Amino acid sequence: MIAMRPHSHIFLADRRKTMNYSYVTDHQGLVIRDYYLNPGIVIAGHSRRDEVTIVLPYVGDVVFDGEGGNVLIDEKQALVWHDLKKPFRLSNPYAEDAINFLHLTMPTRKTDYESIIVSLDEHPDKSWIELHPSVLLGRFQGRDEVTLQNGDQEHNYFVYSIQGAFEVNHCLLGTRDGLYLQKTGKLEIEALSPDAELLLIRL
Repeated sequence: MIAMRPHSHIFLADRRKTMNYSYVTDHQGLVIRDYYLNPGIVIAGHSRRDEVTIVLPYVGDVVFDGEGGNVLIDEKQALVWHDLKKPFRLSNPYAEDAINFLHLTMPTRKTDYESIIVSLDEHPDKSWIELHPSVLLGRFQGRDEVTLQNGDQEHNYFVYSIQGAFEVNHCLLGTRDGLYLQKTGKLEIEALSPDAELLLIRL
């Protein structure tokens, strides 16, 4: 973690911790695990109370195995579940190919949110896709710019670059870098590369 200026910190991808087939970025209860699974690899987990979990495939599909059975999550989908409080397994369904996916967990006070699969291609012309009331997936072309304002309200945000380079509130981010912004009422985001994607998370 690098302090950029008061109330902002950058989390560089090449300084992430490694843990159980993943590179880990974490801050204030938010945990983003960047998994790389070889063929046949299975990882086990257990979601906690008052926690939302998101699985976002990036390269290849992911199999979710929980109490309700097996679900195949493909590259054009995201699995979002809330307050599961059950063990689960995530696995690579391929015999020869490796996969890469993001596994995000964060505390949430929302208790009536249903577990869903979000189709990421339902709105191909839409820059922002809501995965959860506190989590947006942004998809941009090169030199796209967007400004988000909360009026008089200020929030804490975590921005995570899935792919590509961005400038966010005058901070440069590369692929898999993260940025924490404290008490921010305005977000200025510019994509600096084509097919750039990021997660915008309100903490």
